[in-house]
Amino acid sequence: MSRNLVGTYRLQLRPGFGFRDAAAIVPYLRDLGVSHLYLSPSFEATNGSTHGYDIVDPNRLREELGGADAFNHLVDVAHGDGLGIVLDIVPHHMAAAPENAWWWSVLELGRDSPYAFHFDIDWDPPERRLRGTILLPVLGDHYGRVLEAGELQLARDAQGALIARYFDHVAPLSPDTADELWAQAGRLGCEVEVVLDEVNKDVDRLDAILERQHHRFARWQAAAHELDYRRFFDVDSLVALRAERPAVFDDTHRLIGALVSDGRIDGLRVDHVDGLRDPEGYLARLRAIAPEAWITVEKILRPAETTPDNWAVDGTTGYDFLATVAGVLVDPVGVDRLVEAYGRLTGDDSTYAGTRLAARREALRDSLDADLERVVAALMRVCERNRRWRDFTRNELRDVVTEVCVHASAYRSYIRPGVEPTNADRAFVARAIDGALDDRSDLDPDLLDLLRQLLLGEMVGDDESAVMARFQQLTGPVAAKGEEDTAFYRWVPLLCLNEVGTDPDESTLTVAQFHARCRALQRNWPVTMLTTSTHDTKRSEDARARLAVLSEISEDWIATVGGWFDANDGYRDRKLDAPDRRDEWFIYQTLVGAHPLPLERAWPVIEKSLRESKRRTSWTRTNDAYEAATRRFVESILTDDIFVADLDRLVAPIDEPGQINALAQVALRMLSPGVPDTYQGAELWDLSLVDPDNRRPVDYRERTEALAAIANLPAAALWTEHRAAGWPKLALLRACLVLRRRHPDGFGRAGSYDPLTVTGTDAERVIAFARGGEAVAVVPRLPRVGPPDDAVIALPDGEWTNVLTGDRHSGEVPFGKLCDGFPLAVLEIDVAPAV
Repeated sequence: MSRNLVGTYRLQLRPGFGFRDAAAIVPYLRDLGVSHLYLSPSFEATNGSTHGYDIVDPNRLREELGGADAFNHLVDVAHGDGLGIVLDIVPHHMAAAPENAWWWSVLELGRDSPYAFHFDIDWDPPERRLRGTILLPVLGDHYGRVLEAGELQLARDAQGALIARYFDHVAPLSPDTADELWAQAGRLGCEVEVVLDEVNKDVDRLDAILERQHHRFARWQAAAHELDYRRFFDVDSLVALRAERPAVFDDTHRLIGALVSDGRIDGLRVDHVDGLRDPEGYLARLRAIAPEAWITVEKILRPAETTPDNWAVDGTTGYDFLATVAGVLVDPVGVDRLVEAYGRLTGDDSTYAGTRLAARREALRDSLDADLERVVAALMRVCERNRRWRDFTRNELRDVVTEVCVHASAYRSYIRPGVEPTNADRAFVARAIDGALDDRSDLDPDLLDLLRQLLLGEMVGDDESAVMARFQQLTGPVAAKGEEDTAFYRWVPLLCLNEVGTDPDESTLTVAQFHARCRALQRNWPVTMLTTSTHDTKRSEDARARLAVLSEISEDWIATVGGWFDANDGYRDRKLDAPDRRDEWFIYQTLVGAHPLPLERAWPVIEKSLRESKRRTSWTRTNDAYEAATRRFVESILTDDIFVADLDRLVAPIDEPGQINALAQVALRMLSPGVPDTYQGAELWDLSLVDPDNRRPVDYRERTEALAAIANLPAAALWTEHRAAGWPKLALLRACLVLRRRHPDGFGRAGSYDPLTVTGTDAERVIAFARGGEAVAVVPRLPRVGPPDDAVIALPDGEWTNVLTGDRHSGEVPFGKLCDGFPLAVLEIDVAPAV
């Protein structure tokens, strides 16, 4: 990469904020100090897409964002101001939509389509009725009822092609069928619409025509159990690609390769790398077409897990760092108190481990059963060819695969056929097998041993390899759907620890553990991405920073919630038990984290959370009565002056500590080993919640004016006079970016991370470290009781300047003197001027 990796800035492009809009804020981002724009997916996507992950053409820049001309304009403007471009790419899937010409071809031609094997389609599933066809699970009722109701009919689309239509859902007719209908119209001397009308009135004839197509309409519930193509998790409209095939890689990466080779793109963020059949092989091909690019992968790492060192990448997108920061900023004693009180007050005596296990099983049963069955089918074929295992029933095979899958200790293993498994992969398989046996002693040990051999790649053959590969592609979706999208909304003692990348059971960290993780990053992944807010986080970094303070006031919080349970009981629907105590506990934390939170922002977040938990309502089985009663409850408490006053009373004393935590997150993200990313808008205070709340438009005029205003303001004045506006956060961010730009070696691959000695009774409330002998960060933690003034930091040799205050220091310095009116200190060696 030709440009120094100082820091990235993530932009969520969408219709209404495209390439030219991004170009317009480049001067602001240049002055802020970032080195790279980090763009959300920018290739052609479905019409109106607000995220861009539903790509329909990976070789065309998206017209709704301005197209190629606007993109090139953005690149020119960015490069002209010294900024590079990092692009989010999506190799795992495309949109199963009419706009996708490849998918349309497969629906039209079936196996004969040139793209039939670009997608991960099971053309020969066990169900004979599905062989050679694509299931389209879009009907609101059973196929026969829909057909008899006249809701599924033949028609012509805007281009004149013959299609089958069910409301907004369309699919092409095969060429043979279309030719037949056109020929009939010719023989009758009428328009083809006349023939279509006649067919639509004849249910039997219409059914016969539809049965001959390469697709099969079915009710939407069939997707979970019978879908014959692999998806992105359980999203039917996103069909998986077979990126492991060289032809597919080439066809989907032509434009990516051109953008990199032309110098228009400097870095790539690989979405959902765990969904690929062969991540290592894919990343090697990607590195071959982008040898100098900065490449990171979206990857969830467990606390004891590391990025595979045989991947041709520079690191992850930073969820592991988010978890590290979240863990060190909470009080572990308070966390334990909250877990106990949560169980006692809500009646939920479950553990997170138990909740996670149950949610994983539900994910397999309710939404990922079709993916499970692909593994089972391959395993059945293996067993049928061997007398030792041929008598095992499909149910027994399904049981053993399910139990091993739900006990996976990480998102997946990465074993490749013919390659010796790593120690990490062997441990992954062993823990999953052992966990299954511990929970289900009735499982046949011989069958478990067979599965162990298959998962370790010890058995050779197409079906044997299919078991291993399909299983590896299954455990990730099960973990994501079971944990991030379910358990995180069910077991909710402290919401700041229920975040993408975290493990609520192993969440808290000591300062020494924080240092150990950072030293490992510098040693192994010195230019990995660091993040604390993304488009996928359930709460913004600042909302989590405030909620972390609840661990410091655990007793007050527990008493307050108990009082709210009693005071607001009259607003609950007691007959429906709505909201129940678990959801009520969740609601109160949500309101505290983003206070003041108006109803129009609060309810969509709460509604989404209720459905994601899948306890009392869900996306697929909506309990309208429960949701309506819960909404009335939220409306009632938000218009209750006494409750709102009490909410104000609770938030007021934790607002400032929460903001100190937020500044601590900025300093740790900006100065720890790696490349810091700033999510759009988060340079000022941002109390956003889950998507779509965190994708609201950003006011860049306000931020541009604020950046100009802070230029000559003293740090103490920023904190005391302009704290409410978020200016201290903006000033800290800019100061750290300037510091990183001045010392690229100290913060790069050749740099170092050295914990500093801190003494005094407040020593454990300070995180202090040096980077490359050129910069020092001194950051407080657990700020509710006040600044850690009884902590003394031993600075490295030399004279050091606080870049926020301009004060110079050396030797052993008390925390309060180092910070001088600002909550933390950032120091630079032998440089006098403040920024």
